[in-house]
Amino acid sequence: MTYNEYQQYVEYATENYIKIPHGLISDYFNWEHRATLARCLIRAGKLAPAIELYKSIILLEVDNTIRDNSVYSALENKVWCMEELGQALWRYEKDAAAALLYINMAIDLAQSYPWKFEFVVRGEIWRNKWEILQASGQGDVAWAEAVKKSHNTELEVGKSNSMLFHAFSFLAEQAKKVDDLPLATSLLRKALRFFPKEYEDIKQLNAIWENRYHHPEDTYQQLYDLTQHDALVWGDAGKDVPIQ
Repeated sequence: MTYNEYQQYVEYATENYIKIPHGLISDYFNWEHRATLARCLIRAGKLAPAIELYKSIILLEVDNTIRDNSVYSALENKVWCMEELGQALWRYEKDAAAALLYINMAIDLAQSYPWKFEFVVRGEIWRNKWEILQASGQGDVAWAEAVKKSHNTELEVGKSNSMLFHAFSFLAEQAKKVDDLPLATSLLRKALRFFPKEYEDIKQLNAIWENRYHHPEDTYQQLYDLTQHDALVWGDAGKDVPIQ
């Protein structure tokens, strides 16, 4: 993307649909400005220029420490970018191999970072990978990976865990697609064991579960409805960030 083309997208983002501060995206030579602009364009449905911008940062080496006066680390930013690049490539080109390449890159980066993420949810990256595998005819691979994650992920006592939640809920979704409703309901109930407790009422959950034999379809849907919240705060997001 040329400098002039970039500035045209900056103008679009600041004056039309997006409404983002100019100072966050104006510097063509700053990779984080390019990343932020790409993120805006993704949300405006402009996938082609967003993909081009995200690709410009693939080879960049980033620091994995928290910076002063920064909301999130450079490494978290790159994880977020690679995840969205993979998703955008799948949506725009239906290129599963390319999409999975970058989502796997996001996974590897996320696994190398022991601290809390502010925006990225580790389990969601894997879930996005499994969804693409499933949609591209590799459902057996997705199922096997989700089963492995559900068995091998460590749970810290008293905390929710996005990896376990997404592993079991993905498996539940696949079981429901093949009309194995008892298995799907059981897996979704298990997934909710690892969901942030402040977002679901345990008494409501138990009452729903007790009704599973009499109204199986309603039970599954009600359990699913308990998972529908924005801006969840997960307990598995890594260690506390060390004091700088």
